[in-house]
Amino acid sequence: GGVYVDGSGLMVNCTLYNNPMKNVSHGELCTCNAAFHVQNCILGSVSWYDKSSEGRYNNLGSSSALADPGFVDAANNDYRLTAAATTAVDAGDDAAVGDDTVDLAGAKRIQGEHVDIGCYEFAAEEFGVGFNIEGTATAVGDSVSFVPVVTGATSPHNSWRIVNLAGSDDIVGETSGSGASAAFAVTFDKPGVYSAYLRTVDGENAGEASKLRCVTIRVEGDVFVAASGTPVAPYDTPETATTNLVAACRMVADGATVHVGEGTFMTDERLTVAAGTKVVGAGQDKTLVRPAADAAAHGLFTLNHADSSISQLTLTGHFSGDYPLDDHGCGIKLKAGKVLDCCVRDIVVDRAGINGSAIYVQKGKTYLEHVTVHGCRGCHYGSLYLQGPAFDCLFYDNEASASFEGDPFGGSVYIESGAAFATNFTVVGTQENTFYNYHKESRFVNCVLDCPNWNQFHDSGLGGKWVPGTNVYWNCASSVGNPMQDAHLVENGNLSEVNLRLRSPADNNYRLRGNSPCLGAGIFADWMDAKVDLDGRPFVRDPGKVDLGCYQTPPPGMMLLVH
Repeated sequence: GGVYVDGSGLMVNCTLYNNPMKNVSHGELCTCNAAFHVQNCILGSVSWYDKSSEGRYNNLGSSSALADPGFVDAANNDYRLTAAATTAVDAGDDAAVGDDTVDLAGAKRIQGEHVDIGCYEFAAEEFGVGFNIEGTATAVGDSVSFVPVVTGATSPHNSWRIVNLAGSDDIVGETSGSGASAAFAVTFDKPGVYSAYLRTVDGENAGEASKLRCVTIRVEGDVFVAASGTPVAPYDTPETATTNLVAACRMVADGATVHVGEGTFMTDERLTVAAGTKVVGAGQDKTLVRPAADAAAHGLFTLNHADSSISQLTLTGHFSGDYPLDDHGCGIKLKAGKVLDCCVRDIVVDRAGINGSAIYVQKGKTYLEHVTVHGCRGCHYGSLYLQGPAFDCLFYDNEASASFEGDPFGGSVYIESGAAFATNFTVVGTQENTFYNYHKESRFVNCVLDCPNWNQFHDSGLGGKWVPGTNVYWNCASSVGNPMQDAHLVENGNLSEVNLRLRSPADNNYRLRGNSPCLGAGIFADWMDAKVDLDGRPFVRDPGKVDLGCYQTPPPGMMLLVH
């Protein structure tokens, strides 16, 4: 019915089954020659006819009909083996197949202890554990189902643990089986950021699966983050604060405030500040944010919304060689929003080519004020890469890595935008091109530059040539030995190569002495009346006059102490 043989030959690991025939007595296989050898074959749902029984080894089937040995679905012509085909699985003669032999489906032969009988090798499904989440939950009272997906198991037992990173008791449960019938349904009665963990046991097999931060239940109003305390919902006082900064930034509602207390707070991801949300620390000297130990966090903060801000924080971190080249701004990536009263220090990047190792400011609705950056290493273009306005900032002891052209560009500050205005900066450094301008329409106003600086722009109209910049320094002062490029532009009120008379540079005190030529030498604007300097003093020292740099010097006079 399937094969008729009248000569010599060899048939190895074949399956003949369900081939109709008129002469039932001769069966699926009819061979009339003893020189024809048959090994490791499944033969006949009816029977077969042999003139000689020689040359037959390790086959299923005989002169009587062969029952289904355990096919996947013989009725629909699926003759793959299942685990129930015990008479075929691992029952063949290994000598009948050579090395690197494959079955009819291209699968490797001998996947168990021995080769299987038939044209398909049985591949036991490996034990595996995973789960899916069905449903969406965003508010207290919402529910989801955690659906286990278990393979290679017969009677799996599932143990669930749902953890709220914001702080509360774990949600635990147990189910049996795989798929929807074994789902674990959870209704969330507390806000927070939930991670799910599954452990499945099936006989001697055991496996685990997890999904981190898979469900976020938002909380209305402000969120308080404390290094210690008893975190319980609704996290609206320091006594009931979440201890997890990641959870707080994820679960806070748009437009609310994350109040961060004193201490060190770890993150293993780049924290995204929600629309209109403010993250406020307890003070630069009190609140420190850094990557968690051994975490591959790609940066600390990202701001995307014009009404979002971070303030009163100190940020630091060491970022390893797997940091992505296109993810600039390890401390802060500012696309829209404000950074106020922050310190970014000791940011180290072990990968060349990162722009703005401390802060990367894109062109748009962005603003920096009262920011100190120091001790940062490894930038390609500036510890600060600036395309927008910034006011009253201090930079010192920062270094750029060697660029692809062999020279550092903006060890502290690199500006590349006509919308960039650096007003009342103090920049200190020894590396070449510590302060670097790329755009002819950017402005450096009221700056103290105790550093080598460079001022040039690229003019595509000149065939891609670099040409000296003009008219970009306004009322700035550079230190002795560090001439401003185009220093002859004294008509802009610039003071090139002067004794700046800084208070104590060796102690990182860059305030101005009472006899500094920078006193009262700045350009005054009405909006400055409402500002304070980096020390928090009123910005305008005398009516209509401002000093250069980020510090204003109070006028001489009597100090009266009232007790």
